[in-house]
Amino acid sequence: MFGPLHGLAVRTHALFIRRLVFSQPIPPCIAAAGLKRLELTGGQHLDMPLDDLLAPLTKLTALHVDFVGALPLPASLTRLTALRQLSFQGFRSPSQRELRSLLAPLTQLTSLTAPFVVDGSCRLPDLPSLQYLDISRVAEGGLALLAASCPALASLKARGSVAIGATDAAARLPALTSLACWGGCTVAPSARAQFSLAAYAPALKILAVYGSGSVMQLPAVFDKLTSLSELEWHPAGGEPLVMGTREWQALAALPDLRCFSGSIELGEGAAHMSACVSFCTQLTKLRLTLGTSASQARCCMELAAGMQASRVQDFTLRWNLSGAAAPELPTRFWELLESWPRLSVVRLSCRCTPEQLAGLCASPTVTHVTVPFSGRDVLDQQSQLMHAHRAKELHIQWCS
Repeated sequence: MFGPLHGLAVRTHALFIRRLVFSQPIPPCIAAAGLKRLELTGGQHLDMPLDDLLAPLTKLTALHVDFVGALPLPASLTRLTALRQLSFQGFRSPSQRELRSLLAPLTQLTSLTAPFVVDGSCRLPDLPSLQYLDISRVAEGGLALLAASCPALASLKARGSVAIGATDAAARLPALTSLACWGGCTVAPSARAQFSLAAYAPALKILAVYGSGSVMQLPAVFDKLTSLSELEWHPAGGEPLVMGTREWQALAALPDLRCFSGSIELGEGAAHMSACVSFCTQLTKLRLTLGTSASQARCCMELAAGMQASRVQDFTLRWNLSGAAAPELPTRFWELLESWPRLSVVRLSCRCTPEQLAGLCASPTVTHVTVPFSGRDVLDQQSQLMHAHRAKELHIQWCS
């Protein structure tokens, strides 16, 4: 009776439907039942216009559409005023007029994922309940616009860059706790004297920047981020950030910072390493991707030696070598690592001998180890070590 939907059980509070195919308009019973959640993923395989499909579903609170291609946004979105979660991918970026027209009625939105750019001229409507926003990128003036249009925004993710201009200097987003961008974060020369990330987002806890032009190159910008607990910094093109005394001291001044992940170049010299150790010992999670200079192996030894009072529980060490083999670290490095008092999870991309692995696994606190696979014979050692340390539930994994 209902074509492809014949016999479908409809639940009004939680129904996820993937790759819907209709040969006729959506059955009235489905719309009348008050469908709350709908997910359409895959390709463009609907046998009816998307507008016609969505139009009767006025009780939807969550809609996820992910198609292949660059379709126009369906005009019937304006009728779905009960939506709280909206995600649409595979659509062409809407014009400013389309964007305002489609989003203005959706005042109950708390989460929005959409392919558009926010800048100073973007006609973004007021979205007073919006807490999570995932968009293409933020251009100059965009942070000011978001502050004016989305005062409750707590999480902002930009798939591209975030550019900060002079008009953003006075903007404030007091609820923002998470900021992530995959194309770098730049500050225009005209804004460098006025803009402060701590003033813009005083409650910021998580900052993740991937790409060149990071705010981390301007310590004054992220100074006084007293609520920051997690920081990720991964430059584009494999170029690590050279960390010196000033950079480590700026990070150590952030009192709540406990998780750091970065593609960096450890600076040589007693002063640089002392500042590095002073910062790293206060962390609980440390993930380093080191550069290719010959000094980095020596710096690893110095870092390991200085962490005897460390709080680190989760430690990752990788090398950005563009396919080349990671350097082999001496046994002394592994012995020093064993002595970190709270270390539980270890992920290393440098190969180790059976004796080095056995020593690390013998640490009373280490429960998870990931190291490169070095041959079939290590499989027997894996089984033996996990059995020998079964009381602490030791788990060993291999990586390429």
